[in-house]
Order: sequence, then C-alpha cells, then structure tokens
Amino acid sequence: MPTRKIVAAPAKSAMFLVLTIEEGSEAGVADILTDVSDLTKAVLFRVPTSDLLCAVGIGSDAWDRLYDAPRPKDLHPFPEIVGPVHTAVSTPGTC
Repeated sequence: MPTRKIVAAPAKSAMFLVLTIEEGSEAGVADILTDVSDLTKAVLFRVPTSDLLCAVGIGSDAWDRLYDAPRPKDLHPFPEIVGPVHTAVSTPGTC
C-alpha cells in the first residue's frame, strides 16, 4: 500500500492554535468541528491560490467531552516531549 501524507510539505507560513473548551459549550464546539471542511473550502473558493490547509486535532479529554462514542484506539493524553533543543509541551488543548 502506498504511503499517504496527512498534510502537505511545510508552507511559508503557518498558524497553530491551542483552544480550550469552556464548560457547557461542548455541543457548539462539536457543531463547529463538523463545519471546518466547508469553511476551508469557502476560503479556497475565494482565494484559490492560497493553498490553504486546515488540520484539526482533538485531545483525548476533549473527545470524551464532545462525543458520546469510545475514544479512537490510539488517542491518549499527549505527554511532554523534551528534545535537545526544543520541547513539545503538553497543554490543556492537547491533553
């Protein structure tokens, strides 16, 4: 089976957001998540040369709050990863 990429090669610019879900707003957040693909397509329609790519990650705790379904098998809290130069912290948006 050929290897498939989840995201394209790194772009000239990127935006990374970590969001937390306010207690009681889970239903609204779940609705917005279902619209991300359509929102991305709308921007691409208006600016086709933008090469816009949108990827959404949902943390394990957020999954439990948003969906009445079992967690995907490999979805678990993101542990902090410390490297020789950089650290990938564990934030409320990823754990």
